[in-house]
Amino acid sequence: ITTNLVPYPGLHFLLSSMSPINSHSAPTRGDPKKVDHKAMLPRGFDQLFSDVLSPAHQVINIHPKASTCMATAFIVRGDAAIADVTRNVARVKSHLKMLRWNEDAFKVGICDTPPAGHKYSLLSLSNSCGVRDLLHQIQTRFHKLYDRKAHLHHYTRYMPAGEIHAADEALTSLIAEYTCIEEHQVPPPPKHTINSTSCRPPAAPAASEILRLGAGRIAHFYDHHGGCMGSGAGGGVGDRGNVHWDWLSSVDRSSLLCE
Repeated sequence: ITTNLVPYPGLHFLLSSMSPINSHSAPTRGDPKKVDHKAMLPRGFDQLFSDVLSPAHQVINIHPKASTCMATAFIVRGDAAIADVTRNVARVKSHLKMLRWNEDAFKVGICDTPPAGHKYSLLSLSNSCGVRDLLHQIQTRFHKLYDRKAHLHHYTRYMPAGEIHAADEALTSLIAEYTCIEEHQVPPPPKHTINSTSCRPPAAPAASEILRLGAGRIAHFYDHHGGCMGSGAGGGVGDRGNVHWDWLSSVDRSSLLCE
């Protein structure tokens, strides 16, 4: 899970959902005292994938289709053909808002042993930026109590108040990292440089500015604004310069590469 679903350290809060879900509180139409378990079962194998993307099947109150998804894993149990799984993954992919540079971030696992009482089941684990809304709600409720010093004495007896403030700042930084990916689809910058604009890639200078500054100064410009320019595909902050290779046609590109 850590390797496949967590592209950046710290952004490891996964959304989980599963299908089918049996409820002992779903009455039948004829007798409200009786429970119709079959009414909670999916109509077919394809319905499993539709269910795990619906808000009703989420463990956390977050809509998976409303936010950017960094990676998703589907774990199938039961008698499922690989062709059916592949077809459904391709189908639900069009309904998810994936990162434009990581549109194939899907992992699939198949277990031949079916769950008890069912022919098959599906578990979905998704690393979505929608978790930032939940974190923001938690922080808002915390501030309502913290601003009034409510119940604060219970905690300051065993820990300094500075640790509580540091935890609040860490949560603010985490929300900012999710915001960088959700709104700009770029990797989050180092934690000590996160603000409202730092997650945006540096703007490319004009052609006249390139000729005036020279290759060495341009390399220093990128090193100062978030890292050096790399020649290969990466995904880290230091590779952001690859986006602007087009305006460097008149400059010796080899001199802009990091040692």
